[in-house]
Amino acid sequence: MNGKCRIRRYEHLTIACSDAKNSVRFRSGVVENTVELANTVIINVDCLVTDYECDVRIDTRKIPFYKCVEDVPAWWETYDGYAPLHVPDAARSPLYSA
Repeated sequence: MNGKCRIRRYEHLTIACSDAKNSVRFRSGVVENTVELANTVIINVDCLVTDYECDVRIDTRKIPFYKCVEDVPAWWETYDGYAPLHVPDAARSPLYSA
C-alpha cells in the first residue's frame, strides 16, 4: 500500500505511522523545481486483507527533535492493542550474570 504527499514551507518534520505491527517504510526526497519535500509511505501487511486503515502523523512543531521522537510512542499508546505491558517490580531489580 502506498501513500504519497508533498510538503512545503516546513523546516521541522517528523513522520510516524499508527501501524507499529507491520513493516512500514518512509521515503523522502526534495523536488527541486517546486522546492517541496515529496514523501512516500509504504506499508507491507503480512497477510491478505480486504480492508486496511492507519493514520500517518506529520509533526511540524518547532521543538527539539528528541521531543518529537519521544512523543511518538505516547501517540501509539492511544490506539487499541498498543498499551505497554505492566512491568513487575522484580524485573527492575539488578541481575547477576557470570
